[in-house]
Amino acid sequence: MKKISFKSPFGILLFVVLPLSIILMFSGIRLDLTKEKRYTLSESTIKVLESIKKPVTVDVYLEGDFPASFKQLQSETRFMLEEFRKINPKIDFKFIDPIKTKMSQDTLMAMGMQPSVLPDNKDGKITQIYLFPYAVVKQGRSGASIPLVVQQANINADEQLRKSIENLEYNLVSNIKAVATNKRKKVGVLVNQDELRPEEFQGFMNLALESYDAGPIIPKNNVELTLADLPLLKQMSALVIAKPRKAFTDGEKVILDQYIMNGGKTLWMIDAV
Repeated sequence: MKKISFKSPFGILLFVVLPLSIILMFSGIRLDLTKEKRYTLSESTIKVLESIKKPVTVDVYLEGDFPASFKQLQSETRFMLEEFRKINPKIDFKFIDPIKTKMSQDTLMAMGMQPSVLPDNKDGKITQIYLFPYAVVKQGRSGASIPLVVQQANINADEQLRKSIENLEYNLVSNIKAVATNKRKKVGVLVNQDELRPEEFQGFMNLALESYDAGPIIPKNNVELTLADLPLLKQMSALVIAKPRKAFTDGEKVILDQYIMNGGKTLWMIDAV
C-alpha cells in the first residue's frame, strides 16, 4: 500500500485542511481570509458592544420561505449577531417569521417597516412575495426598526444585496448604540378603528421615526380599547389616530379621555369638513 506523504499536496489536504475545516464547522468559527476583513469586527464595534450594560434584544424579520438571495442576507445577519453575542452576552437575538406568527402587514408597517415586493414563479404561476427585511433593536422601553436592505438608485438586485451585507456591521451596531444611549419619546399609532393604512401616511411616519420611537397600539382584546390598554397608552408621549372610519365606543372614549387627562397628546388625521 502506497504511503501518503504528509508534505505532499494531498497529504496537506487530508491531514491539515480537512481536519481544520471540520473543527471550524462545529465550533462556529469563521476564518476571515477576505482582503477587507469582512468577517472581523472593527475595534470601534467591539468597544460599543462592550459598553452595553443592560440587555438588548434584536428581533430579525428574516425567517420563512423566501428567495435564495434573502437566505444569504439571513445567514450573514445571523453570523453578525452571533459575533456580537460572543463579545457581549447581554446582546441576544431571535429570527421571526411574520407570516407564521400571523403579524399583519398593517402592524409591521406601523412599526416603520416597508415591504420588499418580489416576483415568485411556482408551477408556471407568477405571484408576489411580500417580505419585511428589517431588524428591531429593543432595550427596555426603547426600540428602533432597522432596514437590512440598502436602498440605492441605479444598482441591480445583486449589487444591492452585496452592499446590504457589507453594511450590516455598521447598520446594526450604530442602531444598538443609539437605542442603548438615547431615551427617545414614544409615539403610538392606533390600529383598531379602520384607520389609514401605514403606507398612506408613510411620509409622516418616516419623519416621526427620525426623532421618536413609533409603533402600533393594538387593543389587548383585539376588539376595543379597555382599561388593560391604559398602562401602555400612558407610556406614549403622543397617540396618532389616522382617519378613523369606525366609531369609538363609549368605553373607548373614556380610555382616550383618561389618557389625555394624564398628559397624553393626540394627533388626529381627518378630512376637512
